[in-house]
Amino acid sequence: MRFSILSTEDDLAALEARWNDLAERSAGCSVFQSHGWQTVWWRIFGKGRDLRLILAEDDERLIGLLPAYVERTDLVPAIGLRKLRLIGHGGDTAPDDLGPILADETGERAVDLLIRGLISIQDEWDVAALDDLHPDCALLAALRERFGGRVEITEGVRISFVELPATFDDYLAKLSANRRWKIRRGRKKLNAHKPYRFELVATREELDRYYPELVKLHHDRWEHRSDDFGFSTAGYVDFHREVMAAMLEKDCLRLMVLINEDGVIAANYCYRWRDGFYFFQGGFSRAYESFRIGEVMMSHAIEQAIREGMAVFDMLRGEHDYKKSLTDRVRTRTDLQLYRPTLRTLSYRTLRAGYRRMRRLRARPEDAHGHAA
Repeated sequence: MRFSILSTEDDLAALEARWNDLAERSAGCSVFQSHGWQTVWWRIFGKGRDLRLILAEDDERLIGLLPAYVERTDLVPAIGLRKLRLIGHGGDTAPDDLGPILADETGERAVDLLIRGLISIQDEWDVAALDDLHPDCALLAALRERFGGRVEITEGVRISFVELPATFDDYLAKLSANRRWKIRRGRKKLNAHKPYRFELVATREELDRYYPELVKLHHDRWEHRSDDFGFSTAGYVDFHREVMAAMLEKDCLRLMVLINEDGVIAANYCYRWRDGFYFFQGGFSRAYESFRIGEVMMSHAIEQAIREGMAVFDMLRGEHDYKKSLTDRVRTRTDLQLYRPTLRTLSYRTLRAGYRRMRRLRARPEDAHGHAA
């Protein structure tokens, strides 16, 4: 058994078959940890960063993988830091459910090898920032036990999800009477106004046709409300165009649209992964807001997940009221920072703690309880 470090794009490409085999043997592997998703992320956002793939191997078999990179940053004035981060963080998009990929049968041994690999390159980084880990992640517990006070652990994002029953009617029955009435009435009113149809993208031609509609509708939904929204930079648009095409080839993309005589009036962008749908982005025409078009679109997406026999409809990060109206189930992620014992990291850690205290003091009351502003 051994660990190794890979550091080139050719290494990343050549690892595909072994990576996919490991993912199949890892119950906790998410779509955002898949080789296809991570490869596109690195191609779009990896420029100026140093790839570090930490492998745990048993003979020639891959039993653990930590896909990471090192970047230089000046997040704190006058302190330049080298951060080791997970592939998927630091670009112009925000995935969830990252961390190590561990073969179910060799968890502890794989974790030990990954930690040895992490230590072997510690001269290259000052802080290892490992965000969006599962709270029960074996690597998290092992790092905390091994490094004690050098590890800082904080609660990460809160994520709403729906446990799906056998039928859509069963799902509606779990909602409040008022919410159930609004969904049914919204669909009925929208169809009476102008008959619409639900479509699921199945081909690359359809993706090329409907992806620009998703971008346009997302802008229509959000740009008048915020300066910070998706599809607002070239990198974000390019990344999701590429990653959606890659996921479509593997039958992991679920891009759904509502169409009437005016064209596409709503879109919902999900991934299908194992037993769940994972909602990433969406948008709708504001001209149809009075018909509760966003809620109607989401209800069709949930119905499609049930139709495909999924167990979960996961809404990923973002604490929005419309998510809370559809479910009361929440899961959390965990963020970890591992500091090397140097004056530079001590200064950074002190300033970071002060900045976080200041943010809490300035936050609105609901922020102090973990809700988004």
